[in-house]
Formats: sequence, C-alpha cells, structure tokens
Amino acid sequence: MKQRAVVALLLSTLMTFLLGGVAHAQPTKKVWRIGYLSGQFGQTELSRNVVRGLRELGLIEGQNIGIEYRLAMGRNERLNELAEDLVRSGVDLIVTEGTPSTQAAIRATKGTIPVVFGSMQDPVEKGFVASLARPGGNVTGNALIGDHIKPLALLKEAVPTVSQVAFVYDPATRPGEYGQAKLAELRNHALTLGVAIRPVALRSPADVERTFTDLAGDIDGSCLRTR
Repeated sequence: MKQRAVVALLLSTLMTFLLGGVAHAQPTKKVWRIGYLSGQFGQTELSRNVVRGLRELGLIEGQNIGIEYRLAMGRNERLNELAEDLVRSGVDLIVTEGTPSTQAAIRATKGTIPVVFGSMQDPVEKGFVASLARPGGNVTGNALIGDHIKPLALLKEAVPTVSQVAFVYDPATRPGEYGQAKLAELRNHALTLGVAIRPVALRSPADVERTFTDLAGDIDGSCLRTR
C-alpha cells in the first residue's frame, strides 16, 4: 500500500508535466520520452509500478510514451555520465530513484528538463526544492517525512532491555538524506531512553551479509534500525 501511494503521487506529478502545458498541443502525434535514472542493478518495484500506473492513465510505452532506462548497476560514480546521456538523447522528463540519481539529474539538466524524484527524505534540506508546498525550479516529486524518534521510543517500550541500536545507512546519501543535526537529535533522545546509537555505513550490496553478521555478534540483543 505504501508503494502504491508513492507511485500515485509520482504519477500525479508526471501528469502535471506531460499533460499540463505543451502536452495538449499535440495530443495524438507527440511521443513523450521519459528518462529513468537509477543506481540500481535492474528494474525495481517502483519502476514497474510507474509503468503500470502510466498505462492505467492511457500512457502506454511504445505507443504514446517511450522510456529510456539508465541504470548505474550499483556504481553511483556513473550516474553523472548516465544523466548527461539522457539529456543528450532529448528526453522530455527524467524520473530519478534515490538521492545520488537526483543529484546527477539536477547537475545534468541545469534547470532545462523537469526532474521528478520517486521518493526523497528531506528534499528541502538537500536543496533540491525550495519548499514542500512550492518546490520551484525544475525539480519535484514525493517527499518522505521521516520521524526516527518515535519508532525508537516504541522499540524501547517493546524491548526494555535494549541498550544499543545500529543505524545502518548508505553513505552515498549522507549527510544530506538524514543530516548530522538530525542524527545528533536522535542520539540525544536515545540517551534519555538509555540507548546508544551506532551508525554503520553500508557501502555496497556485497557488504550486506557481512555487515549484518558482524552486527549480530557485536550488539546485545541484535536490535537494528535500517535506512
């Protein structure tokens, strides 16, 4: 349900761009080209739902829209190159998945092509949009409002003996996505609960199994918080 809600909001944004202005000028002749930029290894649930949702709204790949996929396959250093390739290919809009992809698309488009992020934690803090109510510029999308303090309190209530919580994160999205100030706030609140927060960087898919194995052995109670 959460995934479908995210996609519904994204599709609403896409319709604003695709059908709002010049899109009405050539409703039957124009084949709108959407670029999809992601650091993932292949198609994700978000990308598949976007295609399904567009189809439900009458925008069908191969008929009145074309989708150009650019996937970094876990190599975020390639995102700038892939984003520039999308711009050169002449897409009408770029959909991004994740903070690094959005950063790359913004750099490559230079304000000339609409960029829609699939979901984003604190886009205002990152400087991607001016505000949630009025994004401004060429960037918009789904903003996720994160609250890690309440879940931590619920965890402590459910497991009173917990003394350490690992905060597992992707350093490619830090400090922007979570923010050092918010991490400090979480740590300060955790201290009032008698809990220590341990940030753990997860740098690549190959690190997943080793990281969680190490955490299971290092942290009493193996209580993990992931991002």
